[in-house]
Amino acid sequence: MSLTAVFDHTALVALHQADPFFTGLYIESSRGTGRVLIPDLSVLAAERAVPGAGTHAARLRFAETSRASRACTG
Repeated sequence: MSLTAVFDHTALVALHQADPFFTGLYIESSRGTGRVLIPDLSVLAAERAVPGAGTHAARLRFAETSRASRACTG
């Protein structure tokens, strides 16, 4: 069974702070047994809540973000 998770801004902040649950979901994505989707607005809201959290999320290798959010983070 393949798992798909959509991360909102609170999940991105938790992932940035190394929360074990969200880190585990990301690890499953890296193994190919799941997917992590990150909407652009979640990236923006996470960056506003905790500087660096949105940038971190937009650069994750095994998460699916749009090209716009990756371009905005440098």
